Amino acid sequence: MARAPLIALIISWSTMLATWPLLAFNFREVALPGIIVTVLALPAMPFIMAGTLLAAVVGLVSTTVGQGGLAG
Repeated sequence: MARAPLIALIISWSTMLATWPLLAFNFREVALPGIIVTVLALPAMPFIMAGTLLAAVVGLVSTTVGQGGLAG
């Protein structure tokens, strides 16, 4: 069980290192807290992706509902 957070940290760190040169070149800055934030956000990702998929499917039927236009 203790390996999962370590694996998530390694994955986040490796993606940060892989994209760091592009971020630094294009945006002239690199957010170092992004690694920690990514690890903390990983448990929510399946729900975020499911919500995005649902909005995309609903958006095919009704753009107003797909964009959340009936909320107010």
